[in-house]
Amino acid sequence: MKVKKTDISNETTHIHSQVDGENQHLFISEKGSDRHAHVIVDHRGNRELLRIDGDDQDPGELISSVEARLVLKNGDTVNVTKNSMNFGDRIGPTPDVRAYIATKDSYSVVEIYNCGDEDLEDFKVTAYWEQPLPEGKQERLLVDFNDDHDDMRHDYPKKLNMLKKENRVYSHLPARSVNGQMLIKITCKGMKSSISVEKEFTLTVELY
Repeated sequence: MKVKKTDISNETTHIHSQVDGENQHLFISEKGSDRHAHVIVDHRGNRELLRIDGDDQDPGELISSVEARLVLKNGDTVNVTKNSMNFGDRIGPTPDVRAYIATKDSYSVVEIYNCGDEDLEDFKVTAYWEQPLPEGKQERLLVDFNDDHDDMRHDYPKKLNMLKKENRVYSHLPARSVNGQMLIKITCKGMKSSISVEKEFTLTVELY
């Protein structure tokens, strides 16, 4: 069986790795020293176990702690030590969405922009605003949207089933807001990751 060898160094430390079957041997030494600590990572199955070779330099002289890093299927990573756990940088897609007040084809519109790194689906976009009395507080589900290339004066809107990354769509503003503000709530999810996104945006609206 072929042994895979890798070396990394910085100003103070040299680490030599040897992967032999399911075992990865890490030889850790101070730069210029002929002594090393020997840590064995057992990669059997879906688990990774650490073992220390006691015949080498005491690992406590070089290693202050050993951390495990869990990579979950939803892209989350978790750093685990004996005394603590914390989330690390995500791996994989990070879905995200933004809402703005914009002007398109002479209309004031709500613009929905996919600013994440994967396509989005299962949209629910709700607008909240306040009209003059006696109507008062209002709520409306926005379901009709125009694409970026549409002319909103002539092209019929479509349902927002999916929004590709870096794309945007537009919906007509539903009505006048007495305080000049409109709350937009968006829920959706990444098409590949199935990660849910829930966002709220308080937008300043000038309607006339």
